[in-house]
This record gives sequence, C-alpha cells and structure tokens, in this order.
Amino acid sequence: MSNILDEIMDRLSGFDVKLDRAIESSRNEHGLNKFEYVRAEEAASMLGVSLPTIRLYTASKKLRHYKRGHYVYYKIADLNEFVEKGRIEPKKAFT
Repeated sequence: MSNILDEIMDRLSGFDVKLDRAIESSRNEHGLNKFEYVRAEEAASMLGVSLPTIRLYTASKKLRHYKRGHYVYYKIADLNEFVEKGRIEPKKAFT
C-alpha cells in the first residue's frame, strides 16, 4: 500500500510543473491569452481580408484593437462582433 501512495505522490509532484508549462504555453510574448487575442495577420485571415485592410480598419478605428509595446492585438470576440455588425438580413421573397 505504501508503494502505491509513494507512486501517486511522485506523479502529483510533477503535475504542478506540467500545469505551469501548459498555462505558460497558452500565453503570447506579452502575457495575453493566445485563445483570446490574435495579431494582425491572424485577424486578417479570420476576417478574410488582407493585412493592409486590417491596418486600415485599425487606423480608421473601425476595428477595436489593443496595443502592447509595438504590437497590436485583436480580441477574437471583437472580431466576431465586427462581422456581426456587417450582417445583412436576406430580403423576403415576394408572394
């Protein structure tokens, strides 16, 4: 019974290190969550537009963005909201 408890304790002692590594790998170079914020290149890809278009939207304040150092980030939720605002409802068919 003691051997089993020792093995469990050994495995648990390495778990906190693995958990710390997993949390660290989910963050970008500025500590932002990679699953919540993206850079301009990824934002352009997500919206299906070119990088210059993303920069134009950013400069004209059409697209919410966040600066960290020299980098600009876009929140994925904001990109989804931007797409939703441009939604066009289909016209009803004539009856």
